[in-house]
Amino acid sequence: MKNNKIRVHLIGNAHLDPIWLWRWQEGYAEIKATFQSALDRIEQFDDFIFTTASAAYYKWIEDSEPEMFEKIRAAVKAGRWCVVGGWWIQPDCNIPSGESFVRQALYSQRYFEKSLGLKAKIGYNIDSFGHNGNLPQIYIKSGFEAYVMMRPEPGVEKHYPFPEGTPFLWEGVDGTRLLTYRIPRKCFVIDITDENLARFEKVAAESGRSELMAFFGVCNHGGGPTVASVERIHQAQSEERPVEYIFSTPDRYLAEVMKKAETEPFSVLKGDLQHFASGCYSTHSTTKYLNRKSEQTLMAAEKCAVLAEKTLGLNYDCKRLEKAWEKVLFNQFHDVMGGCSIKSAYEDTNEFYGEALTIASETYNMAMQKISWAVDTDRGVRYLSKDMDGSIWEMENKGAPVVIYNPLSWPVRASVQL
Repeated sequence: MKNNKIRVHLIGNAHLDPIWLWRWQEGYAEIKATFQSALDRIEQFDDFIFTTASAAYYKWIEDSEPEMFEKIRAAVKAGRWCVVGGWWIQPDCNIPSGESFVRQALYSQRYFEKSLGLKAKIGYNIDSFGHNGNLPQIYIKSGFEAYVMMRPEPGVEKHYPFPEGTPFLWEGVDGTRLLTYRIPRKCFVIDITDENLARFEKVAAESGRSELMAFFGVCNHGGGPTVASVERIHQAQSEERPVEYIFSTPDRYLAEVMKKAETEPFSVLKGDLQHFASGCYSTHSTTKYLNRKSEQTLMAAEKCAVLAEKTLGLNYDCKRLEKAWEKVLFNQFHDVMGGCSIKSAYEDTNEFYGEALTIASETYNMAMQKISWAVDTDRGVRYLSKDMDGSIWEMENKGAPVVIYNPLSWPVRASVQL
């Protein structure tokens, strides 16, 4: 007899804030504890699967706890640990530049492929305060297949004119479409309780779909799924309920959704998906300024260094620039960039910006001097020394050489002060 029950895909996860109401050092410790807890659940329960994102967290574990990382690698290979996100962090999805979003994917997917032998298929930003309309194009061109998010949530009917738990096609500003799932707020819980199971079942019934995805696990400060939650799911699986509960992953759920696209078609939403906690965008202007300055300086430095390398053989350290970008990408975490972390957390992020800007400035200076010294500006003046600084402009009216560099991809008309 065919089972016509709605299947609820239960995703054991831990949304982890490396910085929020604590500093990154504490977040570092909580991520280690949460990953160990997830490994314990995998060892304890044969059917449990853990899902989590953010390459920065995995790199912390690989660097500080190599034995734990080997267990994670084995769990990934066995299909018991699902890697999602494919970005360095879960950033604010409005303030960073397009270059930053691309590098979020570039560095993270390279890291996952090198360290875990795979690339994430599902974009994953469940706590960001809004999602700009360029992301579908960036995700698709970065090799992703779908996107999972949650906010904005208040007044959900205004933002999402269809039942909760309904996957949809998000059409970006350029027309690119990306399969997207907004997690219903009632389906993102800490523990599995009778009350939460009832909520899942209500959303499932109202969705009109044959598949629903729900998330459980202690989040923010870490913890992940508890033993009690897993045991309660096992109990629910043995009970007569209106839905079928399975341990699953976002990859598996979205694959099932795609299989049924002809009979359960998708609605289309166009443009930005906004807003949640808009007031955050008016706070901590220094952080927002340093983010933009770091992005622009790093881009200018790398363009100049590449130009110097290709034309003059300059040997610059691209790995050092990558490290600088990682600091900037980390600081784009939504609770930092959005402006709602504790004050002391910003003392740490300012240090990260300082490191990134130092690397960018040193690289830029080295490359610019390499290029400028190679430009023939003597025009017959064979030597100039400091003791001639008062007569340079008078030397046969040939003037002083000036090199101006525009790192942008379009012409600029601007004043230059000498």
